[in-house]
Formats: sequence, C-alpha cells, structure tokens
Amino acid sequence: MDFYTYSYLQTHQQTITVVSYGIILGALLLILYYLLRYLHHRLITRYRDLSIVFLLFTLILLGTQIEQLTYVHKNQWQSSQILPFIEAVAQDHNLSKNQVMVNQTTLNNGMLIRFKGYDY
Repeated sequence: MDFYTYSYLQTHQQTITVVSYGIILGALLLILYYLLRYLHHRLITRYRDLSIVFLLFTLILLGTQIEQLTYVHKNQWQSSQILPFIEAVAQDHNLSKNQVMVNQTTLNNGMLIRFKGYDY
C-alpha cells in the first residue's frame, strides 16, 4: 500500500497541469512556425499541410483538455482538502506535517493515516 507525504501531495497537484499546458504551447509554436514558412514560400504546400496537421493536433489536445477540466478541477478540490487535514492531524499530535502520511491523494472515508509507525 502506498502512503503519500504532505510535500508529495503539494507538488503533485501542480505537475500534471504544467506538463499538459507545455505540450499545447509547443504545438501552437509549431503551427506558427509552419504557417510562417508557408506564407514565405507559398508555392510549397507541404508547409500549409503541416500547419493544418498541427492545428488539428492542437484542437484535439484542447478538446481533451476541456473534457478533463472538470475532472481535474474536482480532483484538485478534493486534494486541496487533504492538505489542511494533514496539517490538523500533525498539530493535534504535535508532529511535523511531513511525518504524517496518508494512503490516498483525496479526502475520502476509510483512508489510512500513518505516523510514528502506526496506522489509524
């Protein structure tokens, strides 16, 4: 069974969105590059075709990003609730936040809390 620390939960929330936005930004830059190449060399249509391919790729990525937006928002909301919970447990038992570990990344019933070598 995996247990997660406070610092892992804090950094994990930000990593996923940064990577997906980076891929979309890269695809938009490729569209711009091939569009400029096409405008410079109008007789060579492969640049236009590559621009269209990357435009469609970006639209697909944006579509999936919008679809997952509500899912990610829900998970981030639930994940943001677990951080104050860990802080409260640590404060109640006079521990550091990084000494308290949980087995889920969201606040749910039936989750296990581990500190001082014991599970609760």
